[in-house]
Amino acid sequence: MASSVKTERLREQMTGKVDRIEITLHLLTFNLLARKDITCRFGSVRRAWPFGNLWWIFFLKSNSGLFSAEPTATQQETSSPAPLETLPTETPEPTSLVTEIPVLPTETQIPLEIKDNKNVLMRLIPAGEFSMGSDDSGDVGSRPANVVDLGAFYIDKYEVTNEMYDACVYAVECRKPQRTNSSTRSTYYGNPVFANYPVLYVDWKMAKTYCEWRGARLPTEAEWEKAARGTDKRLYPWVGNTLDCSYANIPGCVGDTSPVDQHEKGQSIYGVFGMSGNVWEWTSTLYDLYPYSAIDGREDLKTAGERIARGGSWNTFGGNGGNVRTDTRLKLDPAYAGAYVGIRCAVTK
Repeated sequence: MASSVKTERLREQMTGKVDRIEITLHLLTFNLLARKDITCRFGSVRRAWPFGNLWWIFFLKSNSGLFSAEPTATQQETSSPAPLETLPTETPEPTSLVTEIPVLPTETQIPLEIKDNKNVLMRLIPAGEFSMGSDDSGDVGSRPANVVDLGAFYIDKYEVTNEMYDACVYAVECRKPQRTNSSTRSTYYGNPVFANYPVLYVDWKMAKTYCEWRGARLPTEAEWEKAARGTDKRLYPWVGNTLDCSYANIPGCVGDTSPVDQHEKGQSIYGVFGMSGNVWEWTSTLYDLYPYSAIDGREDLKTAGERIARGGSWNTFGGNGGNVRTDTRLKLDPAYAGAYVGIRCAVTK
């Protein structure tokens, strides 16, 4: 009977129906009745019981933890842990998370050099003010100096060559130069030897037509001068006042035109070649006295009158003694087409 009770109780314990302490008490009671002695944590208890078995059962129930068996490993894993005292915890300080800094869109940088839709190199002339003309110029028409504010634009890096102009003629948009020779060469335009030399014998309307074919225009007189002298009032496109054949094709050097990319030392602060010497260059501007103003009628392309050419040439043509300073002006009949005047184009940025 004892055996069957023990088995039943163990089954109930495994299924969770009976508390482990209750089973332990029953088992200890059975052992006491059967053996009259027990071994506990404090030694051996013998047969002499002054108050009998009932008193001992009552004692066991009152001190059940004294004789309970040590829990097995399985029981330690399956038994519910005693609740832990909840201790106050410090709120963690906010930490700085490493995050990727968003890249904000920035203004696209303007290229200093481009090729237009006809594959012609052009240089950027940035927006801003510059001093136009000179108070100390021997050319009365270049006085007084005046501050002009311009928007950004591009201008041809080189003077328009025979080869460049011939492409427009081939496209049946431009007329051939009025003559195909130069001052000292019997064949010039159409001769491959001079393909990279400035085109000659084009009047103002022919120059205007060529630039428009490229999707460009003739530069204003103010744009031309800023491209040549920058913002520091220089007298020549290069730094300093040295003037010799290593900087430009001026009177006394070659005696005729030279390749448009020949004088690297003579390029302007913006990287524009040939703005002093070689050939004069047409601008869009009607001749008028200074101070310059783009809105006083001098930039009217339909008004008749003398137009301005800038830059000087290899010849003393124009009666200025070969003056190739950046502030020198030359007024010409727009119908003029000769051996000393060529083209340079511009486009608004």
